[in-house]
Amino acid sequence: MADRRLQVFHTVARLLSFTKAAEALHMSQPAVTFQIRQIEEYFNTRLFDRTHNKISLTEAGRQVYEYAEQIFKLYNELENSVRKMTGEVRGILTFGASTTIADYMLPSLLGDFNKRYPDVAIRLRVSNTEGIVAMVENNTIDLGVVEAPVSNKNLVVQTCRIDQLVAIVPPDHPLAGKRTVSLNDLLTEPFICREEGSGTNFVVVVRARRVMCASTFSWWQRWLTRSRFGIRRRCAANASSALPRRGCSIWGISMAFCCWRSRRGMHDVS
Repeated sequence: MADRRLQVFHTVARLLSFTKAAEALHMSQPAVTFQIRQIEEYFNTRLFDRTHNKISLTEAGRQVYEYAEQIFKLYNELENSVRKMTGEVRGILTFGASTTIADYMLPSLLGDFNKRYPDVAIRLRVSNTEGIVAMVENNTIDLGVVEAPVSNKNLVVQTCRIDQLVAIVPPDHPLAGKRTVSLNDLLTEPFICREEGSGTNFVVVVRARRVMCASTFSWWQRWLTRSRFGIRRRCAANASSALPRRGCSIWGISMAFCCWRSRRGMHDVS
């Protein structure tokens, strides 16, 4: 129902990028540019200033954007109200998930959801926790599922499942024979860690801060930054998923942290 040109304009204005808007709308960049040119011709004024590969809204563009926000809000309310009356559930759900959740938790859940709501098309975006939260904040996705706590008080956050983080070491590692291992023991070992912005990285760093004094924690962070990339190169695999991290640790390269749920879902590489 909504005017396609206004949809394209609203997306470009929100993201301030023709490239990102084209990706979000599943359109080519020339098609996005054409739609923007059409709406500018309709209003007979420029809506964007283009300088040095950057774009910004003109005064007229800001005015159109404010009205577009209200129009799409009312349109969504209208659509949801009518569908609630008729009992029909259909449309597009843009969904984001952090890497581990997308790999090991979502497949079965999305399969069940599709059986229950066959007329709802799901578009899935995968990133680390920081990336997914940013997408929700920018209205790029409708909702996201992440592993780390979310501090933005403007977002509605609900715990849906509890998981455990476990350490994995090679069979001949000195810690492998112990029945219990303290966090202090783990933090003295070199380990394969997720990138900054991931939920796993966040949890490890937060727990490390709790058990270390300030000077030791500062040293540990510097050591972790220096060692992270060397460990990844030696691993010769992308450490953004649990399987390569487990493979590297079993082969004796390092210790790794991964979620218990993903640990159960991995193939045996020993």
